[in-house]
Amino acid sequence: MGNNKRKQEIENENYEIYPQLVRLEIYLVFVLIVFSITIFLLATMSSFPTFFSALITGGMVLLTGFSFYLLRKKRKMIKEWVGPKSQTVDPVLLLSKCGIDINDFSDTLLQHCSSVKERMETITNHILDLNDKIHTTGQDINNVYKIVSQLALEEVKLMDAVGKTSEEINIMFDIVNIVIAEIQSRNETMENLVFLSKDGRLKVEDTNKTIKKFSESSGSILKLIDLINGVSKETNLLAINAAIEATHSGSEGKGFTVIADEIGKLSTMTANNAKQITKILKENVSDYGKAEKLGIESGNAFQFIANEIHIVHGTIAEVIQSIQELKSRGGAILSKAKTLDDVAERVRDTSGEVYGEIITIHTNLEDIQTLSDTIQKECEDIRDGQQDIFQLSATMKKKLSEISNETNNFF
Repeated sequence: MGNNKRKQEIENENYEIYPQLVRLEIYLVFVLIVFSITIFLLATMSSFPTFFSALITGGMVLLTGFSFYLLRKKRKMIKEWVGPKSQTVDPVLLLSKCGIDINDFSDTLLQHCSSVKERMETITNHILDLNDKIHTTGQDINNVYKIVSQLALEEVKLMDAVGKTSEEINIMFDIVNIVIAEIQSRNETMENLVFLSKDGRLKVEDTNKTIKKFSESSGSILKLIDLINGVSKETNLLAINAAIEATHSGSEGKGFTVIADEIGKLSTMTANNAKQITKILKENVSDYGKAEKLGIESGNAFQFIANEIHIVHGTIAEVIQSIQELKSRGGAILSKAKTLDDVAERVRDTSGEVYGEIITIHTNLEDIQTLSDTIQKECEDIRDGQQDIFQLSATMKKKLSEISNETNNFF
């Protein structure tokens, strides 16, 4: 009731300094707006640099002091305005009259400070989590670096092995070419042997035919010798008869006796020579038979040799074909080895690029870690400053409550 009466009295006073009070109210409203903006910036300042954080914190302190200064000045003006009644004027009521509820303002300020504190704690926790993740990522990158380094070493070994394999394959190609040339040369020799074997077999057959003709001719000669033996026997009988007749003739037949003796000797010599020739011819016929048999065996041997050489020739052809296939596959292997060598070289180059990127990422992570530590420290400083503001706001609320209680007790 007393407060209402005082309000009525104040309303009935002559407001000589009303414009000054209006200007103070405008200043206070401006201070409150700037103060609210500052609190909002503190709540979202995780992306601000350290300089701005310190500047905003200092600005809040200055704004708080300036607001207290304006309130003090306004209170002083009101006291000067009401004169002796200044001891009975409630400053809270005066501010309420001017549209300012200082209690609500202090409550709002405390709520914003609490909200900023919670957000700062959340940001600090996020920064700690970020530091842990950065540390884990750094360890993972170190592991990747070790793996890439090992991969690069293995690629170098692989390239050396591929190079040696390519050299060995080229050496094998040279050896294969030499073997193919030698086999082809031997193959030509085999073809010549086949030709010579066939020609020898034909000559043996011709020889067998000639021997057979000689054998047949010897048979004819034996028949002629038998005929000569018959004539010799008849001549011998004729000589005997002539000798008998010459004996019967006496001295007149002596000439016939001599002739008969000569004819007998000739007949005997012819018979002996015929026997010798027959013996020789029979031996020749026997030798011709053996020669014919040996010729047949030689022909068969030449045929066998020709067949075996033909088989060997076919085998050599298969060997040459197999070697050609081996050479072709070796060429494919060499081509794939070349491709593998190119791939290994590209992988090595890529590994070098990955190594460089890992170094860059590791450096960036170190910079991020340093920046994160700096942000964490700044957040701690801001949280300390916010705690000071919170304490100042609580103190201000307490003082305002004491002033309000004193004015209520006065009325």
